[in-house]
Amino acid sequence: MAKKSKKNEKFNYNASVNALKAEGPAGLYLIWGPEDYLADRFFEEIKKLCITSEADDFSYRRLDERDFSLLSLKEAIDSVPFLSERSFVEVNGLDLNRLPEASTTELIKILKDIPDYCTVVFTESSEFEPDKRLKLYKAFLPLCKELRFSAQDGSQLMRWIVRRFAADGKEIELPAAQRLISVSGELMNRLIP
Repeated sequence: MAKKSKKNEKFNYNASVNALKAEGPAGLYLIWGPEDYLADRFFEEIKKLCITSEADDFSYRRLDERDFSLLSLKEAIDSVPFLSERSFVEVNGLDLNRLPEASTTELIKILKDIPDYCTVVFTESSEFEPDKRLKLYKAFLPLCKELRFSAQDGSQLMRWIVRRFAADGKEIELPAAQRLISVSGELMNRLIP
C-alpha cells in the first residue's frame, strides 16, 4: 500500500487547535499552505493565547517584508512582555527561500536563542512552499512547529459549510453543499463568497 505524500496530506485543524490549547504556544512557528482561511484562524488562536487585548500594543510586534531586518527581529524577540506573560512576534510575508546566505546564518543564530516568554510566528503567502534543501530550513525546521494548511477533508468541509449556513439562519442540503464544493473548490476562502 502506497503512503500518502506529505504534500497531499489533509491538515486536521481541530486537532491542532486542541493540541495548541493543551500544550500552550511554542516558541517558533512556520505557517504556510494554500488554505489561508484556516491559517489566519490558527494564527489568531496562537495570538490569543500569547497576549491579551490590553497588552496588544506592548507585547505584540509585527514585521512584514518591507520593514523586516535582522536587527528589528532581534529587538522584537528580546522585548520583555508587558501586561501579559508572553511577547508575540509576527513575521509576515518574508520569503524565506530568498534570504541571502549571510542573513540566513544570522537568522538561525537569532532563532536558536528565542526566550521562553516569546513566541515568533512566520506567516507565508498561500503560494509559498519552503525549499527544504536550503541551509535555512535544515536548521530552522527542527526549531519550529511547521504547519502546512491544506484543504480539509470532505466530511470536515461539509460540516463547516452547514455551520456557516446555520450561522446566517439558513439551511443547506448535502447535495447542494457537495455541488458548492465541486463548483468552488475545496479551499474555504473560495467557498465563503
